[in-house]
Amino acid sequence: MKITIRLIVALVFVMTLVAVAFSLYQVNSEKVRLTGEMERRAIILAESLQESVNTPRASQLNLQIKSPCETVRKPRKAQGDCRI
Repeated sequence: MKITIRLIVALVFVMTLVAVAFSLYQVNSEKVRLTGEMERRAIILAESLQESVNTPRASQLNLQIKSPCETVRKPRKAQGDCRI
């Protein structure tokens, strides 16, 4: 009877140990996979944002930027040029 109880306790202990070891391995593997995926997505997002920021330039869109003096110029008697 005592040998049977010892055998059952030993088997339960070994099964628990194997289950815990497998769970730790699986958690570590999933963590590595998710970290790699997150890094890959971060790189893709950074490249996308870089393209978004660099694309709309004034020279590419053929926009003429006027100075504030040209947009607000009114005929007046004062001499000198408009400086801001």
